[in-house]
Amino acid sequence: MAFRYSIERGDLAWESRVIAAHHTLENTPMTVDSDPELFSEEWAKAHSHFHVTPFDGCGSPRLCDLALSLRDSAELYRRWSRPIGQDRERDIAGEHRRLMEAALARDADTGAARLRAHITRTTRVLLEAVNSTGD
Repeated sequence: MAFRYSIERGDLAWESRVIAAHHTLENTPMTVDSDPELFSEEWAKAHSHFHVTPFDGCGSPRLCDLALSLRDSAELYRRWSRPIGQDRERDIAGEHRRLMEAALARDADTGAARLRAHITRTTRVLLEAVNSTGD
């Protein structure tokens, strides 16, 4: 809902922040040079910033805080759960690009659907990782 509201209410400055956050994410190496199975810390920071930025145009501090709290929890589990190898089938960069494109096109329905799909895919990977370790 926060992303939907941001798409509907965000201003030009919000659009600029979304573009900048995506540009940083897109141009930051995803993996660690010494271990291509692990996300780099720089990419994790850029990824977090990219997912935080779209919410800040929603106009509701409470809704934004709730969305960010849920996102932070998911990020914690993502970091604990698995190496990058389990995401090889995904086009993560493409998913992020399509989220940005929906936001800039001011297409709230598409943006919400894409974010839901992105979260669902990530959740599936996290659950598979937990189930494969037996924890």
